[in-house]
Amino acid sequence: MKERILFSEAVTAILRQSPIMFVDVGARGALEPPWSMLPDGCLRVLGFEPDEDECRRLRNERPQDLFVPKALWQIQAE
Repeated sequence: MKERILFSEAVTAILRQSPIMFVDVGARGALEPPWSMLPDGCLRVLGFEPDEDECRRLRNERPQDLFVPKALWQIQAE
């Protein structure tokens, strides 16, 4: 399998100094690949999750990231 440049030692070293900021709207659950595959310190998450219990769980599970218990839309999908 061909190595992705995103996971190379050179890129990882740069990202540890200046992580990617990922905005996750509807942050419930876990991050999906390839974001979840990045080494520690290479990604910071700003997550919006209107379910306050889930938002609290995410904050406890990933204290390095920021989770906001708000929705970004005025109406709920049916």
